[in-house]
Amino acid sequence: MKTLKTLTAAVAIMLTCSFAKANDVPAVNLTRVHAINTYIDAMMRGKTSDLNQVVDASAKFSMLRGKSIISFDKKQMTDYLKEQKNIEQTCTTTT
Repeated sequence: MKTLKTLTAAVAIMLTCSFAKANDVPAVNLTRVHAINTYIDAMMRGKTSDLNQVVDASAKFSMLRGKSIISFDKKQMTDYLKEQKNIEQTCTTTT
């Protein structure tokens, strides 16, 4: 009887673990086109929802302003874009 209880408990634990396993959320379609479109959406339309997934932590951004070059890292750029969230720029772009 003790063996039956132990076996039943082991099967119950195995079933619980297999059904309770949380599946990983699949990564967004991380292609070049998706990364470019996500970056453009963030810069032009203020949509920053997927930006952290497509920009590497070691990314550097550089802008030419007049004769000087201004550089930003990922954190500085995402902080700036969070301030500009949902603000749509009046410009056009083509890819």
